[in-house]
Amino acid sequence: WHPEGPFKPLHFSKDPSSARPFEGLRLIDVGCGGGLLSEPLARMGATVTGIDAVEKNVKIARLHAVRSSLTYVYL
Repeated sequence: WHPEGPFKPLHFSKDPSSARPFEGLRLIDVGCGGGLLSEPLARMGATVTGIDAVEKNVKIARLHAVRSSLTYVYL
């Protein structure tokens, strides 16, 4: 967890105490299922693309996205 250690590139200038710490980040959720991870990431400001091999899961995730008034993409 040392910001100058070997994993320095993983430390970025986002404020974790912010209401939207992922603002401006683009993330992909592979195996997104019904969007259980995608939705909170979108709420924290990320632009999220969810991908799942099961069409039914993608349909459920899309439906929930509309109901929660969040913008994220499911493929």
